[in-house]
Amino acid sequence: MPQFALSEADALVQKTAHEFAKNEVRPVAMEYDERDEYAWDVAAKAAEIGLAGGPLGGKAAEPGITSMITAEELSWGCAGIALGTQVSGLAATAISVIGTEEQHERFLPMCTSDDGKLRLGALALTEPDAGSDAGMIKTRAARDGDEYVINGTKRFITSGGIADITVVFARESDSEGWRDVSAFVVPNDAEGFSQIKKWDKMGIRASHTADLAFDEVRVPADHRLGPADPDFRSGGRGALGTLAATRPWIGAFAVGLARAAFEYAADYARERKTMNKPLIEHQGVGFMCRHGHRDRCCPPADLARRRDGLDEPAVRPGRGEQGQDLRLRHGDEGHHRCRPSLRRRRLHARHAARKVDARRQDLPDLRGRQPDPADGHRPQHPRPLLRLTAARDLDGQFGGEIGSMAPVAGG
Repeated sequence: MPQFALSEADALVQKTAHEFAKNEVRPVAMEYDERDEYAWDVAAKAAEIGLAGGPLGGKAAEPGITSMITAEELSWGCAGIALGTQVSGLAATAISVIGTEEQHERFLPMCTSDDGKLRLGALALTEPDAGSDAGMIKTRAARDGDEYVINGTKRFITSGGIADITVVFARESDSEGWRDVSAFVVPNDAEGFSQIKKWDKMGIRASHTADLAFDEVRVPADHRLGPADPDFRSGGRGALGTLAATRPWIGAFAVGLARAAFEYAADYARERKTMNKPLIEHQGVGFMCRHGHRDRCCPPADLARRRDGLDEPAVRPGRGEQGQDLRLRHGDEGHHRCRPSLRRRRLHARHAARKVDARRQDLPDLRGRQPDPADGHRPQHPRPLLRLTAARDLDGQFGGEIGSMAPVAGG
């Protein structure tokens, strides 16, 4: 199988991001999580050294996999702080995918930190009645002379209400579907724009999540992303193209979480002793650790290769007139339906993170509490001796190493 190795520049980014996560993020992660508070000071430090979010797709995006390397390493430190630091990439991606070159120059500096100063951007798409079915959004934007007037509500918006600018998706007519949906850049100080609720989440609490209200919010007509033509609509090509560009990035967050969960569990299993031997030497725990190591090894390199079109393009079901596969270029905006591998890779990474964390929680804690059997993972491999040997191989290894994105051989 082909091998994947980081370039010298990417390896330096990985090392910098990992050291930042280790020295700046992890020491304060629990504090910010318990306080349910955005880590402004940590985010500002990240911006100073170039670890803040930027465009993940579109014409203004930088080539390469730097964004995924950074997302994985920071998420290894704390998923909440990582998301709060990186989330500007969502707004920047929408501007890059939908906006004109003039809008790139005007709006991207408002939500990125290329000069070392922290700036935040938010992406407002989800609504109370339009989550997965985002084509049913009800927020309206009506043209009034040289302005648009926006009315509606958005839900679960990361950095909503605290971001410098918010990219808002709104409908320009009463029709359903994506046809009349456009994107608008709304500054945080716009009159009528407000945060109406901050969500008290179960996890990733250092990331600010809020509901937003738009009450007769007026923005200049040139704040609508895309050409100045009044009949232009970015529609699904803009909104779904933005989401498609961020899928590998989301997968990288999940891989970072899985790595951290596995390393915490493996360290504890090596240190905690019962019956005169470490937990990891007990078959049941050793099997879980081995499975966790296997699952967390979902390489974000695979996600990254699709991000930059290094794999073959995805195939749309069907055949051409001459029997050839009907294919679309990886770079075609809006054709997320023709790139199922992106969704599979993100889903695989998310499932790996959940499985690894579930096994971590199965380990007895320092008070000796045994896990609920209903929550356990029974061994399913037909050859337990191989699993036991593999589990023993973990003893003394994999403790806090950087980068599941480091060069790996095979699959």
